[in-house]
Amino acid sequence: MTKDEHCKHALTLSSDEKWEYQEKHGITSADVWRCGQKQKSKCPTRAKKKKTRTRVLASQGGCCALCGRSDTGQWCLDRSGRTVCNGCNNLLTKLRKLWANGVTCEDMEEFIE
Repeated sequence: MTKDEHCKHALTLSSDEKWEYQEKHGITSADVWRCGQKQKSKCPTRAKKKKTRTRVLASQGGCCALCGRSDTGQWCLDRSGRTVCNGCNNLLTKLRKLWANGVTCEDMEEFIE
């Protein structure tokens, strides 16, 4: 096995097994870390997909389904498939996190007023 193949295999091991494997095959934890970074860069990330989708929707034009603005320039699809601007999408994400932590609409009303 090559050094790169050893590093890839080391990524699949638990921390204790990894140390033993590294010593046995003469690879460092830095080698394993670099190998992990290379694999991450090859994987398509959610952000990259979102940017592609954003550019397509922005070139088509249209209005945000929530605030109605058409001059924001950045667009994406929320979970229900509507076209929304980046600002509204960020707001929806924050609201989902609050709801996941048990905050209700009634709790939020006192902050809105």
